[in-house]
Amino acid sequence: MEKRHLPQLPWLVLADDETSGKQRFFNMSENKHYQFDIPELHGAYIVGSSFGWLFAVGPKLDAYLVNPFSGAKFTLPALPFYGEDLGPETLTDVVERDEYGRPRNLCFERIQHTLVRKAVLSADPSKCTNFTVSIMLNGDYRLAFFKFGDTTWTVLDHEGGVSDIIFFKGQFYAIIGCHNLATVDVGPLPKLSGHKWLGCRKYSTWDNRYLVSFGMHLLFVLREHVLDKNDNYHCITTDFRVFKVDLGVDNTSSVKDIGCTSEMKDIEGHALFLGKNCSIVVRASDFNGCMANSLYFSSDSYFCNAKKYGYDDMGVYKLEDGSIEPFYPPEIYMLENQVRG
Repeated sequence: MEKRHLPQLPWLVLADDETSGKQRFFNMSENKHYQFDIPELHGAYIVGSSFGWLFAVGPKLDAYLVNPFSGAKFTLPALPFYGEDLGPETLTDVVERDEYGRPRNLCFERIQHTLVRKAVLSADPSKCTNFTVSIMLNGDYRLAFFKFGDTTWTVLDHEGGVSDIIFFKGQFYAIIGCHNLATVDVGPLPKLSGHKWLGCRKYSTWDNRYLVSFGMHLLFVLREHVLDKNDNYHCITTDFRVFKVDLGVDNTSSVKDIGCTSEMKDIEGHALFLGKNCSIVVRASDFNGCMANSLYFSSDSYFCNAKKYGYDDMGVYKLEDGSIEPFYPPEIYMLENQVRG
């Protein structure tokens, strides 16, 4: 009899184990930790995930895609370094200055952790070779992309920083600045076009923005943080807002703040999973214990150190009443996984 694999909620990707070097994961459906020995990820910093593949930046600032279950690896071209032509051999000499003009040396680890903010695939590389990788660069908040067969990244020249990217209905979209939605053309003449004003001006100070594929619709999600009074690099999530985007509205003006979005108080029994990953949507009733009309979120601050703060900015936001409760238990046992042998 063929073994059936029951559907599972998304897995959390945690920091690797400092002793063994193995990559740690948390299976939300089973409420268990797993450890995989994945040599391809030793010393790497995982930026995010898309189609089950992890986008990683290696200790020498090399970039690659890794499938944690099959072990497949796809090497990507050298990453653009904040738009400058600097290679790993010169990075130890790079110096930046703080607000008082004092020199502050950049280290490999800091660059490795902040070079790329998010990565999105257009398709699963294990199923086709005609795929594109789009990334958000942290230094100048620009977009760059790699198409299978290219030897370098193409960096787009545009005004306004990028807040999020998504591949939706055969097209890349990006949030430019706080409230502009643009189409990303990765063809022979790459550019951003078709800007639409999303509105939501009163939420302009909220920290994070997400684009979510919700069936035939595109969602625009806003997330608010409060900063730790004792550490500006430590923040805690306090609120969310969910909006449905009407791509048919021809609206490029922000004068009257009439955007092409409408707020949603109910997401029709679904649950959203938000963070550094490509946002995921599931029907809650398909998974035991999954809360409907809720937003599961993980920390996506690239400044916050998990070793220092743990995983405290993770939880479930309930759209019905705006309450937040934790979903990542602080103490659960480790289970060694033998899938990879």
